[in-house]
Amino acid sequence: MDCIDRYDGFVVLHGTDTMAYTASALSFMLEGLRKPVIFTGSQLPIGVPRTDGRENLLSALMLAAHETEGEPTIQEVAVYFGNYLFRGNRTHKESAQSLQALISPNHPPLVETGVEFQINTSSLWRPDRDHRAQLRLHPGMRTEVAWVPLFPGMPMEGLRRTLDWEDLRGVVLATFGSGNAPTSPILQDVLKEVRNREVTVVNVTQCGHGGVHPELYATSHMLAGCGVIPGGDMTTEAALTKLMHVLALTDDAERIRDLMTTNLRGELTSHQKVPAQGHGPAGARGLEAN
Repeated sequence: MDCIDRYDGFVVLHGTDTMAYTASALSFMLEGLRKPVIFTGSQLPIGVPRTDGRENLLSALMLAAHETEGEPTIQEVAVYFGNYLFRGNRTHKESAQSLQALISPNHPPLVETGVEFQINTSSLWRPDRDHRAQLRLHPGMRTEVAWVPLFPGMPMEGLRRTLDWEDLRGVVLATFGSGNAPTSPILQDVLKEVRNREVTVVNVTQCGHGGVHPELYATSHMLAGCGVIPGGDMTTEAALTKLMHVLALTDDAERIRDLMTTNLRGELTSHQKVPAQGHGPAGARGLEAN
């Protein structure tokens, strides 16, 4: 925070395995950000002849200094990898082998790099000017959370024991498809017990693309009846770090629900505006050369 006025932008070198988690967390910690904070890294070490590190670093530096009409083009936490700049809290590491290891499954790239930078202006994060807050740092993150992926045949007693943790504050529940779960009375009982302990449960899909739509199926209605909050099309990384952030802000259950279902930093597609899908060239429409 002490350096924010001294520099036009920031580039953070980071390991690829947890980059999506760190970029997501930092996006929630920095409220009212008006400058670029770009994460990048490489699949191959910088000293290897075929390294992807040099191009990633140089493009990240150039994008951190890029301006449009006298102000920073990028005004959010982002990730540059494999010829694309993505919103940080929309990223996910898809491959342990590919040089395009990080993707943005539910939001088009902010920038595609070729001979020129192709800026996808409609994808950039720009909150309403009437609601632009001053830069604020929220360093607190509550870590008493769990990630619980469901699977067919899952022993519900094992789930109960996982959620019996006395200090548990929040759970990200990874469900099937558009937000479905087993039709198990035991599961309902467990979720109601957790709700009665004022533990927040957020539902995200296990699928690599898409999101939770609780209105579609009866099993989704069951989850809603147990107080489970739909996570929309947030990635698991975004849902976990956002939950940690929100739990540090308030203990009020209704306020937590409101914040978790509000698009705070571009991590969640609003119902009013659905962006083009995909993470490659097909997902980046309305591009402008800069």
